[in-house]
Amino acid sequence: PPPLAYFYCTRESSEPKRAKPTEIMLSILRQLSCKNDDTPILPPVAEKWQERLSQGSEHRLDLEECIDVILELTKERPAIIVIDALDECQRETRSGLLEGLDRITQEAEHLVKVFVSSRRDSDIRNHFRKTPKLEIAARDNAQDIENYVSSELDKKIAAGKLLNGQPSKELVAGVKEI
Repeated sequence: PPPLAYFYCTRESSEPKRAKPTEIMLSILRQLSCKNDDTPILPPVAEKWQERLSQGSEHRLDLEECIDVILELTKERPAIIVIDALDECQRETRSGLLEGLDRITQEAEHLVKVFVSSRRDSDIRNHFRKTPKLEIAARDNAQDIENYVSSELDKKIAAGKLLNGQPSKELVAGVKEI
């Protein structure tokens, strides 16, 4: 199967890098660069690292360099990229990430599938307006969430992990309504 790279964006102040396009692409590159236990780093990545060392640079790759190396990696095999909560990426710089993903999907020699989850921010909606998409609103899966909460609550009660398995019926009903 093709390698899968996954990144969850967040604007949490405790993890500021998780909202930066270059950091997102670096993580994707790291995940796609490993082949297996015998070949921990694929040649395009190792070659780029050696090139940078020979130039006396140990700085991290920038966004464009990450995209170039990912394109090199896709000469050998297809890939799947998943970015969750794209709307949490820095609004003022995320166009670079979006354009980079476009470049990867358009220029890759093998098929690269990109799956993105996001709130409906106008710039993101506009960027993906001509691409296939599946839009899901909270109301679309509310019943699934209710069923899951109810099922998990019943399991915890049966296992005695919630108030020693003896919560009041009112408490259980109240939790299930939330």
